[in-house]
Amino acid sequence: MCFTIIQINSTPIISVNLNIYNAVKQTTVFPSPTSSSIRFSGDGVKEGQLIQIYNVNRELLKTISVKGQIIKIEDLRNGLHFLRIGDSTVPFIKN
Repeated sequence: MCFTIIQINSTPIISVNLNIYNAVKQTTVFPSPTSSSIRFSGDGVKEGQLIQIYNVNRELLKTISVKGQIIKIEDLRNGLHFLRIGDSTVPFIKN
């Protein structure tokens, strides 16, 4: 697994690529850092699929069912977090 941080219009975007069964699956979370909500996109992300958010201590903070592509994170503490969708784990920063 590798992740890349790129900038589009001065907004950092973190992208994670996973090679599973010779097929590349990608999940992207943006913007990061952010204070109120994150948007995600990815191959194979389906309505009703579970999303989990963890802190750096691997504690599960939230489990959400996919409804659209925006997740409110205002209730999270500032810092590094990880969004898990299926086999993809993507870091993001809440500030």
